[in-house]
Amino acid sequence: MMKVRNMAVAAAMLVVGVTAVPAVADEVTDVTNKIIEAWEKHTSISGKIHSVSRTGSGPLATHSENQGTYEVLRRDGKLLYRLEMASTMRVGKPDQMPHEGESPAEEPQVIAQKTLMIIDGTNTYTLTDSNGEVSAGKGRLRPERSPDPRTLFASVIPKSDLKLLPEETVDGQPVWVIEVKPKPEEAHRFARIVYYFRHDGIQVKEVVYGGEGETARTMTVTDIKVDAEIDPKRFVFEAPPGVEVKDMTNFGKP
Repeated sequence: MMKVRNMAVAAAMLVVGVTAVPAVADEVTDVTNKIIEAWEKHTSISGKIHSVSRTGSGPLATHSENQGTYEVLRRDGKLLYRLEMASTMRVGKPDQMPHEGESPAEEPQVIAQKTLMIIDGTNTYTLTDSNGEVSAGKGRLRPERSPDPRTLFASVIPKSDLKLLPEETVDGQPVWVIEVKPKPEEAHRFARIVYYFRHDGIQVKEVVYGGEGETARTMTVTDIKVDAEIDPKRFVFEAPPGVEVKDMTNFGKP
């Protein structure tokens, strides 16, 4: 922080800082409420997801690329959610990780995985195929997995400081940009910037930053469709024959 020698200036800055905090907080709250209001008008939402993440700077690093689709449907007072993702994770030395326009000198270990997650309004079901090993599970609803911004903001706000950043555009459409920084007691969490379309409240981008401020993950959403017809049967989970569904609904309960 730059040293302030003039005490009068310092005092003035302090007053401005103290009086500005409620205004900034109100501004962020106003935007998050507008996002929630716009999002909750939709009966269904679907889109394509693409994300790239990179971790590790020591002897071991990982590079993951994920592609898939998501669908949301309101039905009988419940919010139904389906997410399908295909992931490729490379594990190896940092110089084995792919960089744009370059090929690694040595090939890292490659792990391919397909994941299906269904939230039926009561429970969360997952089906994972990792290099041919298939597993399935049933768990409780978790706020961080919900596509509903009301639920997400309710779980994020107590643990983070939110800041409204200057408006940007994505695909030619104006978006709200919100910086989410974990509070000091939540230092194990990563900071991120989230982007929501102003006209419909749908999230279209997220950038997650690592502990050193580096970009750890970038996620984008494209081909968004709203209020289109989606078959409710797509939100009914059925495990493949011979695959046991492990019940984790009581995991972590006292």
